[in-house]
Amino acid sequence: MPQEKPGPVTRLACTAAAGLFGLLALFCGLAGLWIWLVPEVGAAAAPLVVGGVFLLLSLIFLLFSRRRRIVTVPATSLRQQQQEMEAIFKEHKGALLLALFTAAFQSGTHRR
Repeated sequence: MPQEKPGPVTRLACTAAAGLFGLLALFCGLAGLWIWLVPEVGAAAAPLVVGGVFLLLSLIFLLFSRRRRIVTVPATSLRQQQQEMEAIFKEHKGALLLALFTAAFQSGTHRR
């Protein structure tokens, strides 16, 4: 029995989850580095070292992003995606308005 390939939504969700978990693992590693550095270099220098690691990582990602090619999307595909999004918003207008109202109400409270 052949196995079905995952759909594009499943692949996107798994890729996003993998990226999120990788980012969280990086932050946990940097938090561990910070905790380990406090007795070694002091409370004032530990954030500077971790900040330097963040700066180094951002420079690496910046260099990596400049080497990637930009993929162009045909205009017909963009129009089709826009029409699909409009249909989704029209279909779920009530849920969207409720979510926006809830977010606005929550942001206006003093207990954020």
